[in-house]
Amino acid sequence: MGTTDKYSEYIALLEANKNLILTGAPGTGKTYLSREIATAMGAEWEFVQFHPSYDYTDFVEGLRPTPPDSKGNIGFERKDGVFKEFCKRAISETDNTNNSEDNVGAFKRYFYELIDDIRNGKVKNIPLKSKRSELLNVTSNNTIKWQKKTNEESSANAVSLNRLLKLYPYYKTAKEVEDMENIDQTIRNIIGGANTTYYWGVLHEILRRMEKCDTTEIAKFIKPDMWIPSSTGRTKYHIDSFDGSKIALSGDSIKPYKIPLSDVLIAYNNKLWEGGQKNGNDSYAAALAMHLFKIGYTPGNRLIQNELSNDNTKKFVFIIDEINRGEISKIFGELFFSIDPGYRGESGRVKTQYQNMITDKNDPFYEGFYVPENVYIIGTMNDIDRSVESMDFAMRRRFAWKEIKANENTGMLDSFGGLKNEIISKMNRLNNAIWNEETNEGIEGLSAAYHIGGAYFKKLELYDYENNLPEAYRQLWENHLRGVLFEYLRGSFNAADNLKKLEEVYYSKGRYE
Repeated sequence: MGTTDKYSEYIALLEANKNLILTGAPGTGKTYLSREIATAMGAEWEFVQFHPSYDYTDFVEGLRPTPPDSKGNIGFERKDGVFKEFCKRAISETDNTNNSEDNVGAFKRYFYELIDDIRNGKVKNIPLKSKRSELLNVTSNNTIKWQKKTNEESSANAVSLNRLLKLYPYYKTAKEVEDMENIDQTIRNIIGGANTTYYWGVLHEILRRMEKCDTTEIAKFIKPDMWIPSSTGRTKYHIDSFDGSKIALSGDSIKPYKIPLSDVLIAYNNKLWEGGQKNGNDSYAAALAMHLFKIGYTPGNRLIQNELSNDNTKKFVFIIDEINRGEISKIFGELFFSIDPGYRGESGRVKTQYQNMITDKNDPFYEGFYVPENVYIIGTMNDIDRSVESMDFAMRRRFAWKEIKANENTGMLDSFGGLKNEIISKMNRLNNAIWNEETNEGIEGLSAAYHIGGAYFKKLELYDYENNLPEAYRQLWENHLRGVLFEYLRGSFNAADNLKKLEEVYYSKGRYE
């Protein structure tokens, strides 16, 4: 099943409603799932977590102190909050992302495709110039990292999209990256201090993927027996063959000649048909590049698995983790109106609390704030947490709701390989003892909302499960499961007996299987 198919139900729900709440038992992977949904949509996303002290000034806008002046006086100025900044970015980047001249949109999509492959275990290593990459992983904010040893959480070897985008204008083909001289100094001169070997590796991998796609796409436009004009228009070249890596040309003025596809892509990126050709190879590359340009081809610009339609509008997903931990009405303020799916876009402008302090007429919200049509909101929440705020019904109706059940979202356990099924069996056994949804039997006062999700069982990775699985299971129970189950049962009838019962079910097979 492809990534898009895997998340299609959630994506359809989000696109139809604009706002989506993922709710469910603790540890069911709601936060992980929200990021995967955004990635599968091909969207740019941002993540915040609400908490009791989070307010309107953090989220929308507010007054912030300025640095002391020469006399030590401190003033205040209006600053956009994180959501307002996000909406501005959605407005400013939408029009030119997919059709930008230097194809930044395609580069980003292939970066996220690589992220997806790393998360799914399809990519475990990325070839580096002078060393081997080991223990590749991805952080929650989509930074690629390497671990040096299994017992280290992570090394400092990290690669971010923002810095890669600074390199991309200078190196747009894998061959250019391969030919890079003095890698360390060259990359540092462009992006500053960085893990240059790792940036080289990721940049090369993304461009390799783009060019792999180019081979398939170009074959649609460069076919044997075609004739194409030279860049000057004075002669024509005959395409003899294209084997995926080289294009064979011939003509009245040239003998059969094979030109590497990488040279054609370099010529395309540099618009070599407009001038700067130094030899015959350049002339042939320029002719092929000009042909591709005239038919509207863009290198790497295809619909990959995380694009769902032909809609060129870039999507932006704002993820609010633990949305009910904050005081919702205080945080959203007048945005209570703006986030409504029926009032998206400029027609739904509202005046914010600090509207009179926006004096820049170029500010997209100079006349009032609105949530752009291409901005989507995903919130996650755990209804049974006793320490959180309740969400009022007026706010609830502005969101679609999807319950995430423990046995339905187990993707985070894929890293256990063949052990995954055993772990899921143990998890289901424990959850059926807590509350069996099929028989409506279980511990009095509990329900399926108190089930234990897969994220808890992923903590087995902390306890050397590969060498001593029984001990890892014991550590999981003592250090993670026992405490949360104790809280579930605190103050209830027969709490101690029920906890003992759950422990026995956890360690043994029985009727709860």
